[in-house]
Amino acid sequence: MRAVEVMQEPKTWREFLGKIIEDLQEKQRLAGLLGINERTLDRWAKGSSSPRSSAHVRQLLKALPDHRGILSTLMRPDFPDAVGQVDEEQSIFIDEVIKDVPIPFYQRILETYATAVEPVRTWTICNLVLQQLAQQLDVDHQGIRVLLMQCQASKETGRVHSLRLLFEHTSGQAVSENWPFFYGAESLAGLAVMKGIPQIKQRISAPDSLPHSLQHFPLKSAAAAPIQCTGRCAGTLLVLSPHTSFFTQARMTVVQHYIYLLTLAFREQEFYDRSCIDLQLMAAENAQMHMLDTFQERVLSLFCQAREHDESLTWKEAEQLAASEIETSLGQLVQRAQDQQEQQ
Repeated sequence: MRAVEVMQEPKTWREFLGKIIEDLQEKQRLAGLLGINERTLDRWAKGSSSPRSSAHVRQLLKALPDHRGILSTLMRPDFPDAVGQVDEEQSIFIDEVIKDVPIPFYQRILETYATAVEPVRTWTICNLVLQQLAQQLDVDHQGIRVLLMQCQASKETGRVHSLRLLFEHTSGQAVSENWPFFYGAESLAGLAVMKGIPQIKQRISAPDSLPHSLQHFPLKSAAAAPIQCTGRCAGTLLVLSPHTSFFTQARMTVVQHYIYLLTLAFREQEFYDRSCIDLQLMAAENAQMHMLDTFQERVLSLFCQAREHDESLTWKEAEQLAASEIETSLGQLVQRAQDQQEQQ
């Protein structure tokens, strides 16, 4: 009879640490965060030495947020003061997260809405909201990523078949306007729009239905919530965390409050009735890139053509037209792939 190997729970923090640093990349990451040599981690795990300062204990616990519970329990007998300090900081972290949007920030957004002109108003409100939200959620400085996607209406049908990425921001970095990738019914963001309510994944072990461009982000959980006003939808806010089970009810309430502010970034005609939303499957990002590579050229061409014919067309409207053309091409690409599969 073949023996079955049973994985036992670690009995000491040293044993637990030893399991963690079997992953060489994780070992290197921890050594860098703690400012110590990798051999020091080996000595801690083997019991030949111990952390010399409470700061190292606190840093180790903070560097492993997904294992903080069990690691705190195992380390508390040896380092009661240091573990107690981290527990106290964690309670403060929760309180800071569930607090509401700061009143001065509301005032700043309202001032921008009242005084800025398009397209500066849209860019400024989105920029401010994404930065403030990521900063408020990322109290432990492990990184929060926020992506804003807008409903993309087809110029042929007027219906919304996809979402287009407008802005993305990672806490501690500048808000960026990256490739305007399209996402559809296959995505978590698309699901939130179709159902009209937030969609949450508390544990993510693979990219799954999330953007391919996030492959270098330590993604563990995600939440997408529709940007809605009076029952009509303008897009989705996608929030990504490096922690599992991050999106508690309190945090989702904070996210929703920022979404209320984001509604001020969109014009009335950019909100769509639910009857107009008909998301389709979209091609993967790597398949989109060769088409999106010409996006700015298309926008410039449409803008110049309008000028030559004395037609009124803003740069933002030219972007929407160019995006609609690309979306149509991507839809045809997906349809051809589906037809080929059916024929096989």
